[in-house]
Amino acid sequence: IDGRPEQSYYLSFRPKLSPSQPLSEHPNTLLKLVYRDGVPAKVPSLKPDQKDGYWKIGITLEDVDLGRDALLNAGISVTEPKQFRDIGYLCHLNDPDGHSIELLQHRFAQNHQTLPPKSEYLLKNRPTLGQITLRVKDIEKSLRFYQDGLGMRLLSRQVVEPYRFTLYFLAYTDDELPFEDIDHVGNREWLWQRPYTTLELQHVWGTEDSDFTYRVGSDTGFEGMGIGVANLAQTLEECRLVGSRNNGQIVYDPDLYRIQLYPILQP
Repeated sequence: IDGRPEQSYYLSFRPKLSPSQPLSEHPNTLLKLVYRDGVPAKVPSLKPDQKDGYWKIGITLEDVDLGRDALLNAGISVTEPKQFRDIGYLCHLNDPDGHSIELLQHRFAQNHQTLPPKSEYLLKNRPTLGQITLRVKDIEKSLRFYQDGLGMRLLSRQVVEPYRFTLYFLAYTDDELPFEDIDHVGNREWLWQRPYTTLELQHVWGTEDSDFTYRVGSDTGFEGMGIGVANLAQTLEECRLVGSRNNGQIVYDPDLYRIQLYPILQP
């Protein structure tokens, strides 16, 4: 891009596996970090009412306090954990470029039992890349794109009335919800325990009724997502039918977040 040298780094929380092992044993989600020579780091201050569309990544843990203590001991600043309403027990930190990371516990504070630290994990208990969080303007258009276009499934809707926003969690899974009602609070702890990544969409109320648009370019620190699909041509057609703009194997959601589609190689 712009003729600048670029390096990409792929990270996951799971052990490195050889290409000969079954696809099901490979990490479901990889975090890709891109370094471009000569591009100055931007340190944003991300808040729910800001214009940056990319919000954060979330890491789910059995015990957030253990993870936070490990980070503090490593000299990393982390906010004080707390139970945020009926959403979850969580805290936040920033990476070296200022991008937000949330630590989210499997169980609410009142249901949690303290666990012994596990030395095999740097965070002293097993982490999962739990959420990628994006802000969206028109939730009906976004849900149509991700459900009907990309084939994701809506698992949970969480209304946060005092802050005037609603959270929507989607994933590729056939897991059965504990409660059929996607608004049921009883699904939330179950959701934070999933061994795979969910896509979290935050809809701030009222944005759909204005000329407002989110900043979604690479200057926000988020270049896009990559999704593996079994039938590339079919997925591209389904995205076209819901009004998605596309450029080859790249499609854009209603807020113009960039999504690279990769054909999954069958064993």
